[in-house]
Amino acid sequence: MKKVTLLLCAIGLVIQSTNAQVEKLSGPRFGFTYLTDGSLMYNLNDLPNVSKANPLIAQFGWQFERQFMNAGNTAGIVEFIPLIGGFEQGLFLPSFSTLVGIRKANGFELAVGPNLSLSGIGMVFGAGFNIKSGNINFPINIAFVPSVNKIVDFSNDDYDIVWGQDEDGFDTYTYSGPSTYPNGESVIFNPNGLPVDEFNWKTGHRISIIIGFNTSNN
Repeated sequence: MKKVTLLLCAIGLVIQSTNAQVEKLSGPRFGFTYLTDGSLMYNLNDLPNVSKANPLIAQFGWQFERQFMNAGNTAGIVEFIPLIGGFEQGLFLPSFSTLVGIRKANGFELAVGPNLSLSGIGMVFGAGFNIKSGNINFPINIAFVPSVNKIVDFSNDDYDIVWGQDEDGFDTYTYSGPSTYPNGESVIFNPNGLPVDEFNWKTGHRISIIIGFNTSNN
């Protein structure tokens, strides 16, 4: 009985110690993101009243973080970061990232996870440094979302390809769509005078520098 009691006490101490090592953090995040050429920049420049969108956009949001498996020198981290960008240009560019990674005792951290934005779903890779002062953390991070290839379908509905026949009974096509692909290259036509059905279009890279601060929710 004594051994069982000691075993239960030991298990209780381990559970308590583990719970003490799990830390919940939250706080504001802000910074800038640079957008390289791709579908997102093309769509932004195609918006009404936006003659030329600046590829450098401001970001503001919130970070929700949970630490786990704190082994002293290394801790696991899970981050949920919703952001809104482009407000300084009158744009609304939401994004949401979920990252899983590690943080060393010296504050250096690496993380990776999915990212959801107007460009679609992609991967985000993050690295940074966390400066801790008392119960307040000051994270400084660099995030990279690589470009993803998208397939653009040149359909009749989107580009008004009208079929007809000439005086000799041969098929004719009237194409009133754009003369260039979104990346500026000339539209390629097949022997029937129709544009190539699909175009492989990259979304463009995104590089962000995000800073902020957070406090423990425990």
